[in-house]
Amino acid sequence: MVQPGQPAPPYAAQELRGDTLALSDMEGDVVLLNIWATWCAPCRKEMPALEELHRRYAGDGLRVVGASIDGRNSLQQVERFLEQEDITYTILLDPREDVTRAFRTIGVPETFLLDREGRLAWQYRGFFDPLEETFITQVEELLVSHE
Repeated sequence: MVQPGQPAPPYAAQELRGDTLALSDMEGDVVLLNIWATWCAPCRKEMPALEELHRRYAGDGLRVVGASIDGRNSLQQVERFLEQEDITYTILLDPREDVTRAFRTIGVPETFLLDREGRLAWQYRGFFDPLEETFITQVEELLVSHE
């Protein structure tokens, strides 16, 4: 398992429009990687707050990225859900669940916060509130460091 302060493992997956996006492509930004699935009720419950976090801090260098582990041929289902919930942050499609092996996860949702150098700053297994004050403070501290 990746420990705080260690570099995030290499990981890349396809975005909805088909381009491949790697974590290494986002170095220089603070990245919140949320592993989720449309069939996961706690994941769905987190997403509006993740969207709020995205809207609030994207201009400051926060990249919210959701890695969907929905199965093959689930693109339309994922797109429908995102449209219904008005989710606009980056979504990766990972039907092979490469992210679960890379980050050694045990379920969904799981969330990882990476600093601007791509090192793990924080991780949480299970549902969490992305708008909780102490988490917001941590995000803001990472955003102002190295500006």
